[in-house]
Order: sequence, then C-alpha cells, then structure tokens
Amino acid sequence: MKLIHLGSVISVGAEAVIYKGYFIDREAVIKKRVRKKYRNPLLDKRIRLLRTRREAIILVRARSIGVPVPILYYLDLSDYTIVMEHIDGELLREIVDEIHDEKLSKLSEQLGKFIGLLHGNKIVHGDLTTSNVMLKDDEGLYLIDFGLGNITYDIEEYATEIHLFKRALKASHPDKFNTIFKSFIRGYRSTYPKADSVLERASTIELRGRYIEKNRRRK
Repeated sequence: MKLIHLGSVISVGAEAVIYKGYFIDREAVIKKRVRKKYRNPLLDKRIRLLRTRREAIILVRARSIGVPVPILYYLDLSDYTIVMEHIDGELLREIVDEIHDEKLSKLSEQLGKFIGLLHGNKIVHGDLTTSNVMLKDDEGLYLIDFGLGNITYDIEEYATEIHLFKRALKASHPDKFNTIFKSFIRGYRSTYPKADSVLERASTIELRGRYIEKNRRRK
C-alpha cells in the first residue's frame, strides 16, 4: 500500500521542495530535501539527513510543550522526507493589514508566548517571520517551517531570533510594528523566565549591527 501521494508543488525553496498531497487518506504537506549538486555527495547526504531528522524532532518536541505546529505523520530518512499535517489557514503576513489592532495585539502576544516556550525548551525556530505563522479560523496561530530550526543552549541564538524577527517586522509591516512587537514581547516575557537576559542580548546585537553599518557607510 502506497503511503504518500504527491500532489501539486506548494513551493520550491533553497533546501527543499514542498508538496501538497496525501498521507494514506489524510491531506498532508510533504517536504523533500533535494540534493545540492555543488556539494560533495557524501557531505550532501549527511547534511540532508541531519537537517531532516532535526526538523522532525523539533516538530515533536514543540507539540509536546504546547506549541501549535503541524502534526508529524511520517518520516523517511532514506528519502529525506517529512510528511506533516496540512494546516488549512492563512499566512499571517498576508492578512496583517486586515486585522484590527486589538485582535492583532492578542495574536502577537500569543506568538510571543509560543516563542518563549520554545526558547525555554532550547528550541529556536530559525526563520521567525510572519510568513511562517498561520492563522487557522478560531483555533489561533500555528508555527510552520522549522527547516532552519535548531536545538541549542546558546542564548545568543535566542537573541538573534528576536533581533531578526524585529527587523523583519519593521521591513514587512512598518505600520503595524509597534502593535505587534510590544505585544509579542509581553507574551515572550510571560512564558520565558530568562526573557530579559535574551532581550538585553538582542539589543546588543542590534547596536553592533548599527555600528558595523555606520562604519561601512563611512568607507
């Protein structure tokens, strides 16, 4: 019996091709990591294996601590493939401007709580933007695409995640930045006891970036 049925291509990324399809009789998303021809074949296999396994582990751990992510249905390490739940929702990036500030504030605080839970359990998302957050009807937010995620004890990685999220918000949603980020930080602090240390480090990273950019412009 064939378990996986590939359908249409959802997206083609730098690391993987993502399909909409079915796992047995369930609608699913299938992510296949593709070979990079410029890499040594043995190294390429090892990288794809490690990243596929790590992403699967993160999905399972995230759900176990109460962070809404797609359910992992199936893992095929021999084919570098992850099969997961299809979330029938909308990308937050595409609907931010349609959401009134009160609701957006609540959703942003919810997102902050989820990231606080992840960081408190040594998980970084790796690509935290509103393009990787989905809103599913009345069920709230889901985090998707942990392809660049990591399991780490390094506070610098947590701080970098916050810094890059802040920068992405300013670029993508400048008019909504204050509403989103202030509420996000409130939620983050509520679930992560070491939040202030991370935020202080994030500020240091931001200042470091400004200093480098300032010197670059002088040259």
